[in-house]
Amino acid sequence: MAFDYILGDSSFEVKRLAFQAKVWRDMTEGLFDRRRVGRGWRCLEVGPGTGTVLFPLADRVRGKGGKVDAVERSPRYAAYLRRKARRPAYSHVRVLEGDLLDVPLEKGAYDLIFARWVFLFLPKVEEHLRHLSRALAPGGLLAIEDYHRDGVMIYPRLPSWPWLVAADRAWFASQGGDLNVAGRLPGLYRRAGLSFVEAVPHVKVGRPGSDVWKWLEAYFIGYLDQIAKFPPFTPARKARFRKEWLAAKRNRDSLAISPMIMDVVGRKK
Repeated sequence: MAFDYILGDSSFEVKRLAFQAKVWRDMTEGLFDRRRVGRGWRCLEVGPGTGTVLFPLADRVRGKGGKVDAVERSPRYAAYLRRKARRPAYSHVRVLEGDLLDVPLEKGAYDLIFARWVFLFLPKVEEHLRHLSRALAPGGLLAIEDYHRDGVMIYPRLPSWPWLVAADRAWFASQGGDLNVAGRLPGLYRRAGLSFVEAVPHVKVGRPGSDVWKWLEAYFIGYLDQIAKFPPFTPARKARFRKEWLAAKRNRDSLAISPMIMDVVGRKK
């Protein structure tokens, strides 16, 4: 099944991704710290976008033959990454442009393959995992950070919230994506020839004005027009949700609970 990256690579999305990376930087750095990723590791990042993980990862592994390859399907993002990788400090970074399944990956080439917020968009998840598994060296790690989205919530509850959740899920499903993909990964890892290492959950909470609130608002309000094209939204319901969100933003008792993001790690046998 062909699919579109539904969030695109607009200037708005570039800014949103940069802020998202700031909010969740501690999660990803913590994963790399736990797995002791360091000098000499041979790494691949899938879907690096603007490189908010790619280049810090390259800094970690520099030296002793360390390298980072990246597979990016957006021509705009790939061009940006190549420009930055021309700096002498990033001579060990290589950018491969194209859909992941179409990019030939050397068998057994990587100690770590990493993807953050990629697999929720993908149809044929198991096929993608098998493709990546073949590229791992024996003992190499596949580390995916992705959503179990069902827990996202604003309190006090917005009456229109169920419409948003259902329409958002339908938007992703229209391209074969799954907003709750993280929970499926351990079983899919096993079928791809990987042993399970860990699944670590992460949730953040915040009041209006906090980084977590701003992050959720950038997505749910920034992409409301696209989300609201799917049922059970109607134009009237979209207007009602926007009104309720703005009221919640002014309510000093409001609290935003992020979706759960899970680090799911498997090891090549």
